[in-house]
Amino acid sequence: MPFKINDDGTFTLTGVDHTGMTDNTANIQSAINSIFDNYGGGYLWLPRPGNYQSNGLIMKGSVTLRGHGSRNTLLGSVANNVNQITFDTSVQQGGLRDLFIAGHQSATSTSNAVTVPDNVPVIIRDCYIWGGSSALYTRGTDGTIDNCFILGWGFANIVSNGANWYKRVKADTSDNPVQHGFYQGTPVPVGPPGSVMENHFEQCDFSGNFQKSVSIFAGDSHTAISIFEGCVFSSPIDLRQAMHTSFIGCEFGADDFIPGNGTLSIVGSVKLGTTLLIPGGAKAGNINIT
Repeated sequence: MPFKINDDGTFTLTGVDHTGMTDNTANIQSAINSIFDNYGGGYLWLPRPGNYQSNGLIMKGSVTLRGHGSRNTLLGSVANNVNQITFDTSVQQGGLRDLFIAGHQSATSTSNAVTVPDNVPVIIRDCYIWGGSSALYTRGTDGTIDNCFILGWGFANIVSNGANWYKRVKADTSDNPVQHGFYQGTPVPVGPPGSVMENHFEQCDFSGNFQKSVSIFAGDSHTAISIFEGCVFSSPIDLRQAMHTSFIGCEFGADDFIPGNGTLSIVGSVKLGTTLLIPGGAKAGNINIT
């Protein structure tokens, strides 16, 4: 077996190289498949901190791949234009924890660092997710992304065309011109469009140098519902095709704000510097500012 069973019932990978010199894809995938086939899931530990080169892993069942800290355990390859982590439709509360997921680092990437398909619930905690056209592209539902640093390399940090919870997530930019901090809708360059989009953000920071901190283009169906609580935004916000958006106790940095045709509620929030430029202002019928 490509893993050993620990006394506490978790699993630890064997036969993998932590120096970044060897492609570990086959060994890691074999362990994920075997744990899913024989146990349904469980914690699969990388054996020690280090650099585990891999090129496209498929997560299954309730397997959680775990490292030894988001700054100490790197998984992936920045040079290869592949989806580094893809969750398949068998996943039920599987996930990633304490890892640095390294996707392709190019503004022309045709892959994402992490991809989640329709209706799949995943749990991602204490991770760096870096690279790809979008660092995290998800159509999953009932998932939780908690205490993560997420940085895409071209289109967006987060594309969330599903229904998920985000808690204490930092979306940022490096020297690359990421277009969107958070994006919902269509089109996206990598991944199919969404349908049901209901996302909740708590204490998240979108203060990178984006073209737009938040962009919602949900098409004629106007299905996008987004709730932001205690969040920070530094770049313009564009809600032109949202159904409903609430900002509660938030901080806005940029002046530009496009509310769109959906309902909008801004409560207990603050704008730094000049006035928040919302067309129609507080008197607009679909905007509630208190």
